[in-house]
Amino acid sequence: MKDNFVCVDWIDTTCTSGWRDEDDLKTCKPTKCRTVGHRLKGEKGYIRVALSHSDLGDVSDVKAIPRSCVVSIKKLS
Repeated sequence: MKDNFVCVDWIDTTCTSGWRDEDDLKTCKPTKCRTVGHRLKGEKGYIRVALSHSDLGDVSDVKAIPRSCVVSIKKLS
């Protein structure tokens, strides 16, 4: 695998359950996230990042992040 180590900043959803007063939900908003790992081939609508990569070419802990949620992608050395 070509070394393609990246840092992806993205926005994720949050949620609550149960009945709540609407005024108590002012802090319920999307969350800023950061994922660092090996960028894999993605599809048109998302990118994939593997958090672990073995010398055998296997990957583990892969996140598929919708492109519409991505704020930035920085290539790391």
